[in-house]
Amino acid sequence: MNNLLERREFQGRPAAITNCSACFGRGPVKFSQPLRENFDFCGVTSFSADFLMLNVTSLPCSVSFVSPPLHWNAASMFLPAAGIRDNNGNVNNVGDNGNYWSSNTNGINGRNLNFNDGNFNAANNNNRANGFSVRCVQALNNNDSRFSDKNCHLKYDLFRAYFDARKHKRNTWNQLRFEIEFEHNLLQMYEKILNGTYEIRKSIAFIITDPVMREILAADFSDRVVHHLIFNYINPILDQQFIPDSYSCRTGKGTHYGIKRIAGFLKACSENYTKDCYILKLDIKGYFMGMNKHLLVEKLHNMLDAERNTTSFDFNLVWWLIEKVIWNDPTQSCIIKGKMSDWDGLPLTKRLFQAAPNCGLPIGNLTSQLFSNVYLHDFDCFVKNELGIEYYGRYVDDFVIIHPDKAFLLDVLPKIRQYLLEHSQLQLHPNKIYLQHYSKGVAFLGAYIKPHRCYINNRTKRKFYGALKEIDEILTQSLSPSSVVSSRSAAFVTPSPNRVDLEKVRAKLNSYLGIMKHYRTYNIKRKALLRPNKFYEYGYLENRLNKYSISRKHLKRITN
Repeated sequence: MNNLLERREFQGRPAAITNCSACFGRGPVKFSQPLRENFDFCGVTSFSADFLMLNVTSLPCSVSFVSPPLHWNAASMFLPAAGIRDNNGNVNNVGDNGNYWSSNTNGINGRNLNFNDGNFNAANNNNRANGFSVRCVQALNNNDSRFSDKNCHLKYDLFRAYFDARKHKRNTWNQLRFEIEFEHNLLQMYEKILNGTYEIRKSIAFIITDPVMREILAADFSDRVVHHLIFNYINPILDQQFIPDSYSCRTGKGTHYGIKRIAGFLKACSENYTKDCYILKLDIKGYFMGMNKHLLVEKLHNMLDAERNTTSFDFNLVWWLIEKVIWNDPTQSCIIKGKMSDWDGLPLTKRLFQAAPNCGLPIGNLTSQLFSNVYLHDFDCFVKNELGIEYYGRYVDDFVIIHPDKAFLLDVLPKIRQYLLEHSQLQLHPNKIYLQHYSKGVAFLGAYIKPHRCYINNRTKRKFYGALKEIDEILTQSLSPSSVVSSRSAAFVTPSPNRVDLEKVRAKLNSYLGIMKHYRTYNIKRKALLRPNKFYEYGYLENRLNKYSISRKHLKRITN
């Protein structure tokens, strides 16, 4: 049999089938599952042959067909040449007349099934040892997107999206449920996406009050994986088109970057605080609930369409997922967490349940954050290019404009209002228009920016004091006599908090210290921290009150 086999190795990215033929020898052969998925053999999954030979110009996956049983080889594929061979194993002729081997036998002869007219000739003396060349019943459809070049790595991209989605979510029950069989779940999701049967699951609706009252519709974890998949595909294309001073949901930017940029604008526009300039801060009313989905789809088309034919992924498949996410209405089948009375006091403009038809995106989804940048990208370009404003920065629906002429800011205010209404169907919040001299400063992204300095806002300060009280309560409740007895003195060990409580204290305190170190907060920290606190019994502050560490005496409780 070795003289009939020919090894061929294919390197690089696989492609779709263009031509293939097969040859069968003695002995039973069963087709493996991947082969049955790639070819349609009209239900025939077993042949009486010692070997199967395929002559394939291009195959969509790496496979090895050497001897039974059939198996896959991920590195390369071993393909025998097929055809009528002489005693030396050379191909003399390749049959392409539409005759195919069947799995039935008649004595020593194999029945030759002619698919041209649906009849098979049982008396045809095509001996099974001849190595007669045949073709598979149906080659893979070249238009099948499941095996296109750009979908070859979809499975790996799904796994990458899963690992991105589970960051900081490892302890949530939704993620843990998915993780139990995450490989099976991801492969099942892969098949559904390729087959066009993927459906978005129910969201969980609830209300949060910290830092402000908001309605949240959290997507199922499996849908969050798809959100990260979409984000990983299209964000590189979108990010290079966004203006530098759009700060939300972008690598290397964020709240601290935005605060530093506005502080820099303040200094530059006032020429190092020597000349007058004015600050105009605006907010959009009910931004996420007011986004029109038709306009969003149109704006996404405008930003992505130029890259349609140059992407490394299947654009049509990803666009199908994007529209699936955008047009999904989570309010139609969601799980209410809590009571409906929790919504009392929430303005109607912040409720997705009260949004206008074909409007509104759920707060909290990664795609919603990305699409919020897309929705106002044309507005960013309008402010920078048409209005000619140099000092402008935006974070989601909050934006700041700084200019040396107060009259200019008063003049552009109605232009901004009109543009938002005509091009985005959005309205400025009438009670959140702030226009002041630069010396008064401006509150932006949790900080208060003034000349020469930035402070944390009063809300963060109050939460910091509240966290210190909570830490004292945790340590007080955790102090209970230990049951461990010293072997020498037979005295009880000094009561000490358990491992979980010490970790909680350290994490909570360092989270606030980590935020406050970016701003002028030393006096606030000194007043709050340099006084009797229970956490000093188990650790100490270092780096100019910027970090809390547990002492070695108690460190073993965490490491052991």
